[in-house]
Amino acid sequence: MFRRIGLLLFMLVIGALLTGSVPTWLKIVTSILAFGHQLIYVEISYEAKRKFFHEQNTCT
Repeated sequence: MFRRIGLLLFMLVIGALLTGSVPTWLKIVTSILAFGHQLIYVEISYEAKRKFFHEQNTCT
């Protein structure tokens, strides 16, 4: 799911850069979306790694 969101965000940035004139609101929204996407991705990967290592330690 988050890879698709990242791809859509990337396509939005590329499309805005190719058109030449990028409105200020689009720059602000894009930066907020990119930062939020990164925060969510890091949180999910941290939880997955923590769960994986917790399961590895309890199995032994």
